[in-house]
Amino acid sequence: MKKSYQWLLLFGVLLIVIAAAAQMTAPERQPYTQMELEFHDGDVARTLRSHAIWDLAAENGVTQPFTEAFFEDLLQEENVRRQQAFDRGEVLYGPVQYTPLQFYKKVTGDYERYLKDQIIQQAEPEALQSFYQANRSQYQEVDTITAQYTIWENRRIVYQEEIVLDDTNMRGLSESDEELVQHLLQLEKGGETQWTGANGETKHLYCTDRQEGKYAPYEDVAGAVLEQYAASVLEESLSKRT
Repeated sequence: MKKSYQWLLLFGVLLIVIAAAAQMTAPERQPYTQMELEFHDGDVARTLRSHAIWDLAAENGVTQPFTEAFFEDLLQEENVRRQQAFDRGEVLYGPVQYTPLQFYKKVTGDYERYLKDQIIQQAEPEALQSFYQANRSQYQEVDTITAQYTIWENRRIVYQEEIVLDDTNMRGLSESDEELVQHLLQLEKGGETQWTGANGETKHLYCTDRQEGKYAPYEDVAGAVLEQYAASVLEESLSKRT
């Protein structure tokens, strides 16, 4: 009986050693394929994100988890369909025949848009309000900044005026003189800055007043809040998977 027990003990130890050795020598499993990695130029982070998009879409019944065989079948079916439509004279958007990379980007983008749409459709008003409150700074109007703007050439003032930057003229002023706007945004009341223009002229700003921009009411930005909420929820879900 004792001998039998010793054999059992020895056999158990042997199994543990074999299992440990197998675990040490087993290749690390990758949650993506070589094809996916090549589609992302070897960027593992981007590859994992796209792979997670396919997994989520599969869980929603839109597709299957990514495999090279499944992807190649999808690509072939789509290219056959497009070629037949082209031969019939139908209007096609995009190429008649997709390359593997083109098709991968298109389909992954389609799945991502689908997932965002699902989140949008299921979004609760309370969750959207909470998201708005937590991210109010994104919906704040531009500060109203008033400054004296002076330009010198050869130590002589050639231009001087009071300039006001606010939410109403931010876009137009940025398009006409982006450098000026960037300097204005860096100023606090009583602050000043000076720089050299493209033609060697000296430009000077002195901030006489700065009023904090108002927060846009939720009703005015509800559409933007919904889109950003959906993107945030999706990214959080993808991050958990990667």
